[in-house]
Amino acid sequence: MIETDVLGQRALLYVVTGARWAELIWPVKPGRVTGRWGLTGSFSGWEIIQLAESMELARLEAADRSHSC
Repeated sequence: MIETDVLGQRALLYVVTGARWAELIWPVKPGRVTGRWGLTGSFSGWEIIQLAESMELARLEAADRSHSC
């Protein structure tokens, strides 16, 4: 497991060596290996982090809109 982050939130990344496969979970509390969100699939490590960040931005934007008139 590789410790990384998704928009500043602690995340754990697992990349299969020699294959195009990755798993990412976030946010992860220190000392834990579970998170609220997760992605897995045919991605490089960088691609799956970019996807997670785009999802997180969309989630935050939607949350902001739900509080407006």
